[in-house]
Amino acid sequence: MAVELSVRLYGTLRERFPSYCHSEGQRVVLPDNATVEDLLGALGIARSDVLVVSTNGRILKADDTIRSGDGVNIFQSILGG
Repeated sequence: MAVELSVRLYGTLRERFPSYCHSEGQRVVLPDNATVEDLLGALGIARSDVLVVSTNGRILKADDTIRSGDGVNIFQSILGG
């Protein structure tokens, strides 16, 4: 069974997906037992480009499993000064 997610991207991460609509998020389908690392790989986003990945108000680690139907938020690392 596949894991289907709606992913919301923050910062310039959304610019990588020309048809991205923030109110709907980016639809992603992953295999069962997919992790945050798997999700980032499927989206082509390097871990170094991400500050926080969260779902349901909880910050996730790279090896946390994602469940079907989870609304996932990916926040870009901010650099500068």
